[in-house]
Formats: sequence, structure tokens, C-alpha cells
Amino acid sequence: PQYGFNSRHTCYDKFETILSPANVSKLTLAWTSQSFSGYGPSSPVLANGLIFVGADDGIHALRASTGKQVWQTSTCSGQAAGQPSFSEGMLFVADNGSNVGAYDASTGRQIWCASASSSSYFSAPVIHADTVYVTNAATLTALDKRIGTVRWSFTTPNNANLGNPSIANGRIYVQGGIFVPGQYPWEDYTEMFVFALDESTGQLIWQVDLGRGG
Repeated sequence: PQYGFNSRHTCYDKFETILSPANVSKLTLAWTSQSFSGYGPSSPVLANGLIFVGADDGIHALRASTGKQVWQTSTCSGQAAGQPSFSEGMLFVADNGSNVGAYDASTGRQIWCASASSSSYFSAPVIHADTVYVTNAATLTALDKRIGTVRWSFTTPNNANLGNPSIANGRIYVQGGIFVPGQYPWEDYTEMFVFALDESTGQLIWQVDLGRGG
């Protein structure tokens, strides 16, 4: 499980067999957790009966059935944690100190840490096959899932800040934007782009200028 459920970000869970349009309105509150300090936690990721969240004070694992905290650990840099992603018993988390870390999802034990940029990471890691992809500012970095070494790095030719990448059919698709200030605040806008990269090498295949955003 990861942002958008999978590396294509379809947000579709084919394994969900309980909830339906007929019963979703009957959901009730089962528990709340006060395990976090500082700014609110990230969106949760559920795997193996645990809920994983990133927060200002690190990474938390809660029992899905009760909300009881199972473990907590600091990020690689000791700064705030972003949204986690889960794959094959490991949890991958980017933090505000420009690091990406892999952790044992059962215990919180740190497996590796990697620093691939001088800027803070903003995107939730995307996991596909044996590679972790993460964006920060204008750079997308591919890391080896097992040991954290950098496989390749791509920086947008126009310094557009990147969002969360999606992966399909050997290509990575990621949107970017360049903030353009106007003479007055109401004239500000963002020039939007989409980039397509080769998944194995990070080579730019094409880019499209979508024009002005909000």
C-alpha cells in the first residue's frame, strides 16, 4: 500500500469486499489516537494489521483494531516524517531533513537511510518492483529498495517543482509547476507541465506545457 494505493495511483483496492454504497453510511467511530505531537499526522497506510503514519515527532505504527501504538521511531534526520509507503515488510518514509529511510514495518528498526538531495522531501515514496521513487522540489530520485543507493536522478530542465509520480508501462509520469508572480497578488499564476521519463534510466522522453494553472 502507498499513496494512491499502488504505483499507478489508481486509488482502487480490489481486495475491499466489505464496504459498499449500501453500507458506507453506517460507518461509526471505532477509536481515536492521541499518540502524536506537533503538527497533525500524514494520511495513514494500512498493512499487516497495522496503521502507519508520519508526524512531526517521527513515524508511528498503530494497531488497526484498537489504535494502540505498537512502535514509534525517529526519521533519519530527526525531522518531521512524510506519508509512509509499504512494500514487502518494509516501510519507506521521506522526511523534512532531505532524507529517505527504510524501516522494518514490524518493529520500526531502521534498515537504511539515504540523502539524495539538499532540499526537503515532499512526496510520499512510490514503490515499483525493486525501486523507490521520491520527488523533492525539481528533482526525482530513484533508490534501490533494499540498500538505498541512488540509481538515477532527474532534475526538470525548467526547475519546475514536481508532484507525486505515477508509473505505468515502463514510464514515469509526473506533473510540475513553476510559480510566476504577477505585478499584483491576484495576477500570480503557476505554469503547469507534465514530464514522461524512462523508468529504468530517468531519461526524459517528453514534456508538455499545460499552460497556466491557478
